[in-house]
Amino acid sequence: MQAAPAHVRDTFLEMDLDEATADFLEQAEAKSESILLQIWHSLVKLLLGWFFTQTSLNG
Repeated sequence: MQAAPAHVRDTFLEMDLDEATADFLEQAEAKSESILLQIWHSLVKLLLGWFFTQTSLNG
């Protein structure tokens, strides 16, 4: 794999993980591990899929 061109490398800005983002990621992980919540989302998606497009359901 080749290195990126100099003009692309010059635009790279490394960022740190702030507290708000860390909190969001922790909440997202907790929700994704909740089996009951995932079952509920699947059932609602199945039912609403008869009336809405996939794009509309995703918000």
